[in-house]
Amino acid sequence: MNPFEQTSFNRAINILKALKCQYAVVLPDGTKHGELEIVTKKEEKDYEYGEITSYVEEFVKDIPVGGTLTIHVGKYPIDKVQGACLNWFHKRHGAGSVTTSRNRLTGTVDAMRIA
Repeated sequence: MNPFEQTSFNRAINILKALKCQYAVVLPDGTKHGELEIVTKKEEKDYEYGEITSYVEEFVKDIPVGGTLTIHVGKYPIDKVQGACLNWFHKRHGAGSVTTSRNRLTGTVDAMRIA
């Protein structure tokens, strides 16, 4: 840290101490200040990053404007498949380019490209 950053940091620590706060601060170099324990919890995911989007892309990549399609959700949750479909169209064709609906009875997501 440069002298200005060090002075500002020391002031902040002194204020926390004066207020009798519990705190934990980790500097970019890894130095820890304060008495609180730092716990990093890694979020467990059910699927690999991009797995559902890759599955959905097989269905949606060649759909023309005005075209409709049905995506069978397979092993994935229906809301995640619908979300992946919406995200795929949003990234490639812009917001509002597709409308979707869930059909829980058949385990499918229906989509229609509108732009």
